[in-house]
Amino acid sequence: MLSRPEKVLGLIWDGTGYGTDGQVWGGEFYLFEEGKMHHLAHIGEFPHFLGDKMSREPRLAAFALSQENPALCASLATKFSPSEWQAYTQLVRKAPLRCRSMGRLFDAVASRLGLADFQSYEGEAALYLEVCARDYFKKNGFRRIPAYLAEASPPDNVATFLFAQVAKDCEAGKDKTWIAARFHCALLELMAQTAARHQVSHLAFSGGVFQNSLLLDLIKKIFIFSL
Repeated sequence: MLSRPEKVLGLIWDGTGYGTDGQVWGGEFYLFEEGKMHHLAHIGEFPHFLGDKMSREPRLAAFALSQENPALCASLATKFSPSEWQAYTQLVRKAPLRCRSMGRLFDAVASRLGLADFQSYEGEAALYLEVCARDYFKKNGFRRIPAYLAEASPPDNVATFLFAQVAKDCEAGKDKTWIAARFHCALLELMAQTAARHQVSHLAFSGGVFQNSLLLDLIKKIFIFSL
């Protein structure tokens, strides 16, 4: 790849990565051009608190992603005891770290869909979300469905926007498999929008999120032919 003349868009999506600014990374976009790598963008930041406990409890990722939306935050109250709610509300507001991890976004969505509030290993909640979405595609075929990111340019904070849209569909009583599939399709739209904005037709993928076989299948069967 390093010797190719074409520009390459690199997507580094992971659970936890140590950023050059000391924050928690894991939702990054890079552009490789003329032998140099440039950091382009990320999915948007949200609070990171309670250390590794956040990666073990998807409900905490959901809680962190809902902090700018009081109604959404309140809808998560049943996932916590009153004492937890009080303590975590104080802690998240004082969180010294910011997170932009795609892995934590997967955790948050899985929690909001009621698939997993706790996990015994890294990626367990994301796996449940993948299986849920795959059930939809098994019944309906691999095809694009209306994605959350319909505009030409993504919102400033993709992570909080997507989580809020997922929560909105949950409140509306939409089918869980459809919501999970729609979330996956939104990630394809995010890739396509970023590639189009920087006039790139070659993509490279890295990070634990891309162990999601459904996401890879969708990239190959739907997305790759539209570039």
